[in-house]
Amino acid sequence: LQTGFPCFAEDTGLFVEALQGQPGVYTARYAGEEATAEQNNAKLLNALQGCEQRAAYFKTVIALVMKDRVHTFTGICHGRIATQLSGQKGFGYDPLFIPEGSELTFADMPAEYQHEPALGLACGDDGLNLVRRMLAEAAEKSWPDSVRFVHTPIEDLADAGVHGPFDGILA
Repeated sequence: LQTGFPCFAEDTGLFVEALQGQPGVYTARYAGEEATAEQNNAKLLNALQGCEQRAAYFKTVIALVMKDRVHTFTGICHGRIATQLSGQKGFGYDPLFIPEGSELTFADMPAEYQHEPALGLACGDDGLNLVRRMLAEAAEKSWPDSVRFVHTPIEDLADAGVHGPFDGILA
C-alpha cells in the first residue's frame, strides 16, 4: 500500500545475555500471546532465578519511510535485570530493568528522569532529533484527516510475511 505519506514504525525489545538474547523480539509476548506485563516479568524472574549474570539491554529500532527511502535508527540502553520487582511507574519490564549508571529501576525513577527507551535512552538525542527533523519536514505536506498513526510490532510484520531492510535487525 503506497500513500505518498511518511510512515513511521518503532519497536523495542529486551535482550538478556544469560538467556541468549531472550525475550528479544518477543518481549511483549514472552509469557504467551495474551500475557500481561506481570506474567512477562514473572517468567523473566523465574528464568533468571539463581543466575548472577543479569546483564541486559533494551534495543530500539525506528524505521521511517519517506519519499521511497527507508531510514532506520537503532539505539541501545545497557543495564541489568533486578532480582525483584521495584517501583510503580512505567510499564512492561520497567520494574525490573536497571539502566547502566543507576541503582534504580526505570519504575523507581522520578518522572523527570524516566524515559521509554524508544523515546530517549536507547535512541539517544541525536537519532531521535534526526527523526523529529525528518518528520517536521514531512509535516509541511498537506495531511488528510484519514491519516492515523498505528503501532504494529515488527515481529507481527515479519509473521505476516512483510519483509524489508529491517529483516534481522532485532534478531
